[in-house]
Amino acid sequence: MGRNARPVSKATKALAEAIREAQGAANLSGAELARRAGIPYSSFRKIREGEVTISWEQIRMIVAALGIDATDLVTRAEEIEDGSSR
Repeated sequence: MGRNARPVSKATKALAEAIREAQGAANLSGAELARRAGIPYSSFRKIREGEVTISWEQIRMIVAALGIDATDLVTRAEEIEDGSSR
């Protein structure tokens, strides 16, 4: 973490895990998902690893690239954050 970087929240980490799960379910590499979402891979990698807070615009780009609803991604992130399993 850089000198001025703030720690990310548990919710951000949970959202990152939900993105990784959805990426796996879609059988897409990180580079391919980033390309489809129109996000530079270096930025997408940080999102996927929960290193940065993600914007609503980025969520929308990622779910569009995955072909899923944002509601499903957010619901899964909430389950992960709460410790619920699928």
